[in-house]
Amino acid sequence: SLPAAWREALLALTDAELARLPVDLPVRDDWPATLQRLVRISRRSCALSSPLPREAEADPPSRWLFAQTPRVRNMNLKKAHEVAALAPLVAQTARRCGATAVVDLGSGLGYLGGAS
Repeated sequence: SLPAAWREALLALTDAELARLPVDLPVRDDWPATLQRLVRISRRSCALSSPLPREAEADPPSRWLFAQTPRVRNMNLKKAHEVAALAPLVAQTARRCGATAVVDLGSGLGYLGGAS
């Protein structure tokens, strides 16, 4: 689970600040050292070194997106929509960075990982 000190620091951010966190929000001195380190290391990985494309600019989802997705039968319509919208962005970002693998932390049942 998320450390309590991280939760406190992240809940203090506005929605706009949270959106900037992976890219350019200044790391704050009052954040836990482990959170500061994670943010700095993540930014160096290049995956989100520039803003994500708008949904309209992302690659369209493949009509075969869910063909190989495990547990697709258990996916409700809302979750299917979320995965269909996010999977192409994840794939596009991974290709842009030359990544051969994507680690999805806190993915719940792993729908996105199975579809990307």
